Amino acid sequence: MIEVEWYIALLLIILGLFALFSTGLPIALVLGLVGFFGLFVLASPDVALNTISMMLYTAPVNFVLLAIPLFVLMAQIIIFTGIASDLYDAMEKVFAGFRSGLALASIGAGTAFAAVTGSSTANCATIGPVAMGEMISRGYNKRLAAGSIAAAGGLAVIIPPSILFILYGYIAEVSVAKLFMAGLIPGLIMAAGYSTYVILLVKFKPSIAPPPDSVSLKERLLPLIKVWPIAALAFMILGSMYGGITTPTEAAAVGVLGALVLSFIYRKFTLKKLYEALMATAQTTGFVMLIVVAALIFGFLMSYLRIPWRFTEAAVAYEFSPLLLLLSSVMGILLLSTIMSAAPLILVIVPIVLPAMMQAGLDPIWLGVVLGIAVEMGETTPPVGMSVFVLAGVGKPYGVTFWDVTAGALPFLMADAVALALIIAFPILAMWIPNSMG
Repeated sequence: MIEVEWYIALLLIILGLFALFSTGLPIALVLGLVGFFGLFVLASPDVALNTISMMLYTAPVNFVLLAIPLFVLMAQIIIFTGIASDLYDAMEKVFAGFRSGLALASIGAGTAFAAVTGSSTANCATIGPVAMGEMISRGYNKRLAAGSIAAAGGLAVIIPPSILFILYGYIAEVSVAKLFMAGLIPGLIMAAGYSTYVILLVKFKPSIAPPPDSVSLKERLLPLIKVWPIAALAFMILGSMYGGITTPTEAAAVGVLGALVLSFIYRKFTLKKLYEALMATAQTTGFVMLIVVAALIFGFLMSYLRIPWRFTEAAVAYEFSPLLLLLSSVMGILLLSTIMSAAPLILVIVPIVLPAMMQAGLDPIWLGVVLGIAVEMGETTPPVGMSVFVLAGVGKPYGVTFWDVTAGALPFLMADAVALALIIAFPILAMWIPNSMG
């Protein structure tokens, strides 16, 4: 065991993280290695080995985290039913009277599909193939097409059932159901902001979108009948949690059952597709759980060094205002999002900053939404924004490059910034629904 001052240990840990990140190692491996060797050197080999065995045993069997594979499986089943195409077609008809109609349809479809995916990458991968080709073939600017899909795809981080909120609730030890409810209004505000930006952009630069089609009111509303399954499934999941009938994990199980029923209704169920859905779920869950275990090992090192408590003591001693603490955390997330993806980012940041912000009197549910929006902004920024990479792959056959997606998505961050400012200035926007729960 080596005795060093906590701030020197923290500096060495940060340098170790950046050194390993620069080698291109997976994030889970980086966090696990730094956590293990930090404990090995600063505590003892026994502590390091016992920590690994403890985290490997406790995290995967946690009841809260069980919601993750269930929600992922629900999304995978929904994907092979083909509902995404029907959803996009319906939204296309609804917004047909606007010059920016297909871009608005992409935002509307992404918002609706976020309610059954829980993952921004899954949302982009589902809506992207349907929307990208249609928009570009109709004469839409490539950057507008990619940007609107990327922005809407990121809403799955905020709109329930968000996998990120499940991880935050697990780490912060707060109600995941209330986190889900707290994300509803902010998510809709963000979607409205994206739509407003698209309408204004096309108004001042009409050349980036073709003229609107003439569609009757009946033709606009009739396709909505096709998307009732998404609305019914989302209502069943969220309504059961809001009413206190189910926990998020139980609601996820209900969602899987509902998705299976829909696959039979759409006559798309086959054992082969179910097998593919199960395999995709296993891959995603394994990836997420590996990150969770690695982050918990890293977090144990932080706790051993008492970093969260030192951070809280410094915040109290220097009389940092709650707003300064909050904005510093948001800026830290935006900065770190250039090298880390969403899940490890929230798992690393929250244990360090949450005690200090709760000491300052900030509500942890509201904080989860604010930090979630910051993470969503990082999902669409290079070089690590996963949504950008997914859409670059989807758009490659249409001549859409990584930089087209990035340049198209970055302006939508203005709408995110406005939404973030509103939630910070008026916490009731996030807390109204969870406060009304039992």
